[in-house]
Amino acid sequence: MLHYSKIKKSFCVQGDDVSEDKEKWIDLETRMAYLEYQNQELISQLAEQQKQIFTLEGLCQTLVRRLKNLAVSDTEEGHDARPPHY
Repeated sequence: MLHYSKIKKSFCVQGDDVSEDKEKWIDLETRMAYLEYQNQELISQLAEQQKQIFTLEGLCQTLVRRLKNLAVSDTEEGHDARPPHY
């Protein structure tokens, strides 16, 4: 994970005689770059989670259909039916 202080260090060289306004601009641009990076990371994670949600929804629908089919087959056979070996 990228951290804001690492980005800032890459822009500012220690010992440079940079004006205060220029430092502020560098700081703002650095913060903006960091936030853009974080935003892209969040978008990627959100897309991955959405894929997982779609997969889980499909699995849940499949399980519901299977349970309904089991319930229908149980009622057709009857719960009190004697086993065939009697």
